[in-house]
Amino acid sequence: MAETPTDTPTSGMCALPSCCPRRYHFVAEKKSWAEAQSSCRQTYTDLATVASEEDEAELTDALGEHHGSQVWIGQYDDISSWRWSLQSETYYSEGETEFRMWASTEPHSIYTENCAFTKSDRSWADIDCMTALPFFCYHGKKKTTTVWVQGIQRAQSYCRQHHTDLASVRNQDENREMVTLVPSRQIVWIGLFRDSWKWSDGSTEFRMWASPEPHSIYTENCAFTNWVGLWADIDCMRALPFLCYHGKRTEQQQCGYRGLRGYCRQYHTDLPSVRNQDENREMVTLVPSGQIVWIGLFRDSWKWSDGSATSFQNWNERQPERRIKESCVASRAGKWENLSCASKLFFACYSGEL
Repeated sequence: MAETPTDTPTSGMCALPSCCPRRYHFVAEKKSWAEAQSSCRQTYTDLATVASEEDEAELTDALGEHHGSQVWIGQYDDISSWRWSLQSETYYSEGETEFRMWASTEPHSIYTENCAFTKSDRSWADIDCMTALPFFCYHGKKKTTTVWVQGIQRAQSYCRQHHTDLASVRNQDENREMVTLVPSRQIVWIGLFRDSWKWSDGSTEFRMWASPEPHSIYTENCAFTNWVGLWADIDCMRALPFLCYHGKRTEQQQCGYRGLRGYCRQYHTDLPSVRNQDENREMVTLVPSGQIVWIGLFRDSWKWSDGSATSFQNWNERQPERRIKESCVASRAGKWENLSCASKLFFACYSGEL
């Protein structure tokens, strides 16, 4: 597998892992997951990331005669990755994104319990994100409860369509205010959730768990690949051999706009221009569900990075915002939003004729 992108551009767009090929390396020395991660980062790029079935086949080939061993890969359960649905940098003062009011023994950090609700006693707990609950939306300076829906994703979509977003709770005063809106003995979604299993290099999405893995046991937060190429979770302190990968990982990670534009121009053509609805639909097919990615549009009378001239735009509701700092554009399910150019997002690159 080549370690650098091809020098011959091909027409079309590539997104996330498909742009950056990897080479896998088996290391027989047994280490804990954290030790293996450190070793890979010193000698190669990182612990092995698997982004597709093709990658899994490459990984199996790299195991060679060791196929059948339990081997660390870069998948781990980030039990501390709680964040708010509303990501605006101007909405939070210092420390407010970290405010929490967990009840005793919460959060459970169980695999399926990745979303937070508030109770009438002011405390929070985590629960399965598909649970049907009423929810809080935020609009301007007001928070309001609304109808029951099945799952926090539908609640988020409703809030973004009719208000601003699911409600964040930034401090004790807002938590007390929230409680006055919660009916006695009721529980209500707030906008706090966590990314569960992810990759050491910052990637998300692709999974090949063996049934019935992962076990969702608190101590089993790291993943290995088994003898049939499927994954299971286990205590991170176990000593196992491991797989590293070598290759460019920029597109596996979240990056600011300016750094990734340079990467796309060096190895492809540029950040993608979206000149019509057909190209917008093509972009959506390349982006994993729920992901938000940079596109090539930026605020200079809204121009494209590659100089394309087009009047096509597909802004989300209440976009673009007029904040001066929010001068770069990202696509979420085909709808565009302007954000701070320093925001860390995934991205796509375009290869072909300008």
